[in-house]
Amino acid sequence: MRLNKEEKVDFKKLRISNFKSFVDPVEVNIGKGLTGVVGPNGCGKSNLVEALRWAMGETSYKSMRTSAMDDVIFSGTENRPPRNFAEVSLVLDNKERNAPKDYNNDEIVEVTRRIERESGSAYRINGKDIRARDVQMLFADVSTGARSPSLVRQGQIDELISQKPEQRRRILEEAAGISGFHVRRHEAELRLNAAQTNLERLDDVLKELSSQMRSLKKQAREANRYKSLSEEIRKAQSVVLAVKYEVINKQLSESKNQFSEAVKDHQETIREVASLNSEEIKLQAELTPLRENAAKDSAKLQRLVIEMEGLDKEFLRQKERALELSEFIQSTKSQLVRENEILTDLKDLLAKQGDNEFNIQKKYDTEKSIEGRTEDLIKNNILLEEFSSIYSKQENIKKIISSDNDLKESILSQIKRENNLLDDLGSTSDDSHIEGKTSNEKEQAIRSEIEVKIKELKKNEDFIGSMVAIYSQKEALKSIIVESYDNDDTLIDKLNVTPGYENALDALLGDELYYSTNEKNPIYWKLLDEIEEGHELPNSCEPLSNYVKGSDALKRRLNQTGIINKEDGMKLISRLKYGQRLVSKEGDLWRWDGLVVTSTSSSSASERLQNRNQLEDTIKSIDEFEKKYIGIDNIKEKSTEIQNDITNLKIELDRINNEIKNKDDLDKKILSTKQELSNLNSKLAEFNKNSLENLQQLESVNTSIVEFETKYKNISDLKQKSDEIRDSITKLKIDLDRINTEISSKNDLNKKIPQTENQILELNNRLKSLEDEKLKNLNLPNEIEDKRNSLKTLIEESKILNSKSEDEFIKLENTLSDIRNRVRSTSEKEAQDRELKGRLEILSQSNNERMSEVKSLINKELNINAHELIKLTNFSNENPMPTETAAEDNYERFKNERELLGGVNLRADFELKEIQERFDETKSEREDLDRAISELKKGITGLNQESRERMRLAFDEVNSKFQEVFKKLFGGGNAQLNFVDSDDPLEAGLEMLAQPPGKKLKSMDSLSGGEKALTATSLIFAVFLTNPSPICVLDEVDAPLDDANVERFCNLIDEMSKSVNTRFLIITHHALTMSRMDRLFGVTMQEKGVSQLVSVDLSTAEKFRKLA
Repeated sequence: MRLNKEEKVDFKKLRISNFKSFVDPVEVNIGKGLTGVVGPNGCGKSNLVEALRWAMGETSYKSMRTSAMDDVIFSGTENRPPRNFAEVSLVLDNKERNAPKDYNNDEIVEVTRRIERESGSAYRINGKDIRARDVQMLFADVSTGARSPSLVRQGQIDELISQKPEQRRRILEEAAGISGFHVRRHEAELRLNAAQTNLERLDDVLKELSSQMRSLKKQAREANRYKSLSEEIRKAQSVVLAVKYEVINKQLSESKNQFSEAVKDHQETIREVASLNSEEIKLQAELTPLRENAAKDSAKLQRLVIEMEGLDKEFLRQKERALELSEFIQSTKSQLVRENEILTDLKDLLAKQGDNEFNIQKKYDTEKSIEGRTEDLIKNNILLEEFSSIYSKQENIKKIISSDNDLKESILSQIKRENNLLDDLGSTSDDSHIEGKTSNEKEQAIRSEIEVKIKELKKNEDFIGSMVAIYSQKEALKSIIVESYDNDDTLIDKLNVTPGYENALDALLGDELYYSTNEKNPIYWKLLDEIEEGHELPNSCEPLSNYVKGSDALKRRLNQTGIINKEDGMKLISRLKYGQRLVSKEGDLWRWDGLVVTSTSSSSASERLQNRNQLEDTIKSIDEFEKKYIGIDNIKEKSTEIQNDITNLKIELDRINNEIKNKDDLDKKILSTKQELSNLNSKLAEFNKNSLENLQQLESVNTSIVEFETKYKNISDLKQKSDEIRDSITKLKIDLDRINTEISSKNDLNKKIPQTENQILELNNRLKSLEDEKLKNLNLPNEIEDKRNSLKTLIEESKILNSKSEDEFIKLENTLSDIRNRVRSTSEKEAQDRELKGRLEILSQSNNERMSEVKSLINKELNINAHELIKLTNFSNENPMPTETAAEDNYERFKNERELLGGVNLRADFELKEIQERFDETKSEREDLDRAISELKKGITGLNQESRERMRLAFDEVNSKFQEVFKKLFGGGNAQLNFVDSDDPLEAGLEMLAQPPGKKLKSMDSLSGGEKALTATSLIFAVFLTNPSPICVLDEVDAPLDDANVERFCNLIDEMSKSVNTRFLIITHHALTMSRMDRLFGVTMQEKGVSQLVSVDLSTAEKFRKLA
């Protein structure tokens, strides 16, 4: 009896690449029957088993005998580098279509697992990426897998022997085929836990939604308050904008008046500047002759002063000469006294003594020398006096020439300045003449261009203003249409109403326009066929359906509704048939049953229809504008360019006007400069003439000095010579005194007396000569003084005349300076007036811009123009206009009151509706989740019941198979399995009892090692036979068995391979087992660390041997 009714698939091939020691690609053909794998220890045989289990989805790296899953990749050897990936493929034969339904369409099912370093594993089935769990479920469904008991690895027999009963139960679960059930039950339990977690989450969500609904109800109340405050704010804003408009309009008028006054003041200042410039030119012309007279008087005074200085020096020289003469006279008198005394003494001595002729002669000679030297001193002093007089004259002439040169340099400097000024004025005048010819033409052209630009700018600004209003209107209409209505299925949004008939349609339907056309809504419009025989409208009224299109749901109502003039309503109401109505374009309604509704104000529906029609017209206008002008930004940029052009043209116009105004002033200044230059040239010629005369006098004096110096060297030599003469006279007098003392003899006295007498006579003559010269020179100082007095008079007169000339010159120059200061101050005032005019013009423009901004703001915020706003506000004595501050305070008060509300959710009603819907959906979802949890619990209970039933059946069958296999392996005896520790087979442990031949029945723990191994092998084969697997792998299971037991082991395997559709892969070292294989694969390791695979088909070889 087989518990697992599922069909099996056949394992066909195992492909290995870079897995552990198998670096080269290896393919193991798993044929029918027994496939053996042999090779020395450590060559990599068990790596084949591990590759098979790894491809089946093994997730434990410890089961792979590695420290990490990446270690299954070939790690390299001395001769080969490590690889970066490992790949193992299992090829399954599915020709009979016995694979699970998800993979049952292909004849070949290839399962591939690939791992890359540090990237994890990837699974594919027939090239399609799948999950690891899908691979595990695939092999679990065909009664195998990485942990299947049919894959017996090394040491697994010992593990089974040493396992506890609870652990040993798992092998029985494999026999029952409930491994997949376990996986499914685990997944169901996970889903159940997740569902319970979601249920708790949904409870939290429902609580949160309930809290949000309470909050949104409060927010909806705040939103209504917010909307009412917004309306008050809009009214207050209207008042603020109206007040601003009035204030700015007043400021604009004042700025225009101030600008006009500034223009007048500026023109008056310009005329005053022109008058002052003319007066300056006139005074400049009068100043020139005064400057010349002052220069002449100054030169005359300078010459007189120089001449006075010469007389002063001459007077001093005469005084010095008088002093010298007095000294000479005094010296001569003293000498004469001494000579008389000497003569007296000589005579006395002569009377006392005899002759002293030698000393007398010597004294005479000395006196003679003194007299000669004295005469030389007098002559030298006369020459020195003449020389000093010539030098004094030379100095006077040089000073006069130097003064004339200074005046000449001043005149030349002034001439140079006047020439430079004339050149500058000339070049400016030439440019002015060249440009002046076309200045008037340019001025006229610029004025014309400015007018054109201003007209173009006004046109653009008017156009921009209208387009801004249209854009604002578009956005306002959009916001009104979008924000006010949220239901996209309403009838009103599907209708196209001819402009002007919105009120008529609203009077007919009212709130019914907001009903949906969707049949899922509780209230909706249903589409019905037209009434075949309808009543005709009275007086051939035109039906409203001619003006309303877009939905056939209204045809019945519209066809029975007539459109009439308001005044005809009462006349025609009595003629209406059942169900008919009459409406007017103003919104009046007359119904067949006598109901009359007069129009009062537009409702929300009519406003919406009007807004939508207006929005369509607005969008059409905007599209036409953007198609023509490519956006409003281009027009704004063009306006800015025009404004810049106007500013530049005004600046150019001011420059041309200044050029025209300054041209006449420039010509007058050129004429004045030329006249001044002519006067300066005349004055220069006169100074050149005087300078030539002075140079001739200086040349004559220099010639005299050269002749004098040629003859007498220079004055210092004469002075030195006078000093030398005086020194020699002094020495001679000392010698004379000495001689006088030496004369003692009479002879000398006799000789000296006549000499002394002669000397006295000469001294008397000299004294007389000196006194005569002194008397003669006595009158010279008086003459010089007379001349000095005369020069003083002339100098005083010249000073008075010069002072008068200078005073007149200074007075006129001060007047001219005052005029220039006035010109400068008036020019500064003109600049200030021009700047004030510019500022006032800018202020006026600024006020215009502010006015435009206020108008634009009024249009944007209130969607009306300024005049309409003023009419609406209607400020009067009964309704006085508040101050701008009061209006803004009132506006701010409402805004602050609105801001005190904090963050207001204007969509609270809509959000409340959404939250309510979410609450209902969540509640429904919770109910669904409750049902799902109930179903999962039922499913888990069902799985447990089926698993218990399968477990009981498997236990009975495995127990039976266990006894059969035990007897075959032991050659007799008995064995049985028992559940322990629990009555529930899913929770109980599995205990093995064995009775080898000739022994008692006892627990496996009491058996010997070989008996334990055979008993455990019996259980594994019993499980396998109960639920055969497509493949069975035995890794050195025969290792602990002796030859007799190996024989029985091989017989059992042969028997099983023939009784079940299972392919066996046996790894062994035993020769007897090798001999029973249908094919052998040898694993070698000729290269250290690299496994190689060779194969031999023994069954085919046996056939060839028999044929041979």
